[in-house]
Amino acid sequence: MSYQDNLVQSAINNYMLKNRASFEATKDTFLNNSFIYIDDDGEGLVALQTKTLWTNPSPSSSFAAQDVTVNDLSDYDYFVIISNDSTSGGYQLTNIQKVLDRSVGTIENWNIINNSSYFRSFEQNQNTLKFKDNRILNNSSGDNSVNIPYQIIGIKLVNSQAEVTNVYSTDETVVGRWIDGKKIYRKVINYNMTTTSASIDLSSYNIDTMISQTGFNIQTSGNVTNIPIYVEANDYVFTFYRSTTNVFELRCGNTTYGLFKIIIEYTKTTD
Repeated sequence: MSYQDNLVQSAINNYMLKNRASFEATKDTFLNNSFIYIDDDGEGLVALQTKTLWTNPSPSSSFAAQDVTVNDLSDYDYFVIISNDSTSGGYQLTNIQKVLDRSVGTIENWNIINNSSYFRSFEQNQNTLKFKDNRILNNSSGDNSVNIPYQIIGIKLVNSQAEVTNVYSTDETVVGRWIDGKKIYRKVINYNMTTTSASIDLSSYNIDTMISQTGFNIQTSGNVTNIPIYVEANDYVFTFYRSTTNVFELRCGNTTYGLFKIIIEYTKTTD
């Protein structure tokens, strides 16, 4: 492995070890749209952006040899596989794998998903992973109730702080650190305004500090205005956050304001 490969592997391993409890509690979303910051940027890397590309719909069932199509895999630099030790549970992470976009040929990876003396190899060909039956090392027999692929996570290299902070998504995304050391999350909320007031429940976001709330509005006429705006008594838009009830409030002077795109940044009570 190159220096960069080792740096990426170390960052992923440290992140998983540090946040093991969070991973066990939120496996389905833990590595989806996360930024993992790298302490040593000797290769010019600032962070890794991760995204869940595939999830096994039946992770507690036996997993026979099969092909798995992973949409957009070729858009990433590396990938890792979260595997289920057995049908009864217990999750682990494989070593990172480089993504190689090849129209001809495959990449054979041995001892990639390890559990004691068991292994399951796979071949990579563009956006397809061809998983083979699980085997016992140095033995032709195997057991497909062991080493069950659970998730495939894409990893993209981020080479500048600007790439980390200039991400706007309807998915919750980490974009930095607040003054207390907590991660800053950003999320874009789309809301179609049909009345002059509305309330959006944000209790599931576990907001600790609401750092900023900005955005813009696409009126039914097609005009675009920033939020907030005041023209006259019946022509205005503003928003505010009620921290006591975790509710985001929208107000406007008439019903022609249409679609709101609200950008919020915040820290979480769960960090």
